[in-house]
Amino acid sequence: MKNGLLYLRLLVRSVLFLSLTGMVVWFIVSLMFWWKTGEFYINFGKAILGLRMAVVYGFGITLAAFIFNMLDKIKKRKKEKD
Repeated sequence: MKNGLLYLRLLVRSVLFLSLTGMVVWFIVSLMFWWKTGEFYINFGKAILGLRMAVVYGFGITLAAFIFNMLDKIKKRKKEKD
C-alpha cells in the first residue's frame, strides 16, 4: 500500500510540475506576442489542452517509474535465486 501512495504522489507532483511549466511557457509566449503586436493573447482552449497533456505525460512518467521498479525487483529475485 505504501508503494501505491508513492506512485500517487509521483503522479500528482509530475502533473503539477508539467502544468506549471506549461503555464510559464504559455505566459512567456503571450508576453512575446504582446511585445510584438501590442495585444496580450490568451487562449483558454490551449490552456485546457496543455493541462490534458500534462496529465497524460504525468501518467506516462508514473507508469515508466512503476515498470522500471518492477524490473528491478525481478532482477533482484533472480540474483537471490542463483
